[in-house]
Amino acid sequence: MKTKITLALLALMFSIFQLHADELNFKMQDEAYINDIPFNTTVVLNKIHSNCALSADFELTDEPYINDIPFDTQEVALELIVNNESLSVRMTEEAYIDDIPFDTQKIAVYFLN
Repeated sequence: MKTKITLALLALMFSIFQLHADELNFKMQDEAYINDIPFNTTVVLNKIHSNCALSADFELTDEPYINDIPFDTQEVALELIVNNESLSVRMTEEAYIDDIPFDTQKIAVYFLN
């Protein structure tokens, strides 16, 4: 019973609020502009370009090859094949199962008519 009364009161309050919403003034006033963070994009960009080693004509050069991780794929594969004969997995074809009857022509005729 209390929940019904609570819901009824909430509905009543909501409807009263809706009826008088036009009378309420919820307009926010514009705030005055405060220039407390001086920021000039052009100045910042010019500082970056003057202090940066990168320029418009910057080109990446090829780095020398570093063999810091010795890894020979062929050696690893041969070792796996020698130690494990079941390494080669053969996939078998699955039988076709027509469990979803679907006829494109019938569906196209149905939707075109």
